[in-house]
Amino acid sequence: MPGFRAYLQAKKLLLGLVLSLACPKAIYAQVTFVIQSLPKATPDNDTIFISGTFNNWVADDPTCVLEKQLNGRLAVTLPIPTGVIEYKFTRGSWNKVETDERNEYIPNRKLVYKGEQTIFVTIDNWQDLGGAKNIPYLVFYYFAVAFQGVVLLLLAFRVKRS
Repeated sequence: MPGFRAYLQAKKLLLGLVLSLACPKAIYAQVTFVIQSLPKATPDNDTIFISGTFNNWVADDPTCVLEKQLNGRLAVTLPIPTGVIEYKFTRGSWNKVETDERNEYIPNRKLVYKGEQTIFVTIDNWQDLGGAKNIPYLVFYYFAVAFQGVVLLLLAFRVKRS
């Protein structure tokens, strides 16, 4: 969707221009967020967003989309107000928010303003995927065999009682 990406980039540029004209440089600075690694279960076609106090926690804000860079990593550069901000990453919904490696809630990430900077992030898991991993074929096979055995035992027990 080249047209949509161009629209988002134009919207980000316009937002940055408006903020830079409306607010002195001492109030806003650019911060780049770079995702170093994602969970393996992350769908390739999903869009990653950053959400936080700087955009009223809108989970699918089109101005906060992370885009693939030349080095293959996802990144976004945003005008961030000075002071402390809190943020999280989503895949467009609060049902698809980042979690820790055990798929448990994590507190908001915090950033203390230190001028223009780059923040490198690792996302361990997504709430809706629950740490989904590929099941080895043999585990599935043994589970199926065990399930059939239990069903046969229950049927034999029922036939015996009849």
